[in-house]
Amino acid sequence: ILNEAIRNQSKRKNMAYQDQLVEVLVEGVSKRNAQRLTGRTRNNRVVNFETPRSEDDLVGQLITVRITEPLAFS
Repeated sequence: ILNEAIRNQSKRKNMAYQDQLVEVLVEGVSKRNAQRLTGRTRNNRVVNFETPRSEDDLVGQLITVRITEPLAFS
């Protein structure tokens, strides 16, 4: 029950980012989907995203990403 409450609260907070542009520091390939990259916002939120650019081009770079599907923990 506690985990569900935490997940629901996190999802509600992350919904505020829907359709927002955020600056992301690219870290590398997503752990769950090799077709996506992952990074973190300035306030340490995890963002997974797709891009036509390669991982080698983007790791360590700050890029702007539009949040299209906020989830509970990313």
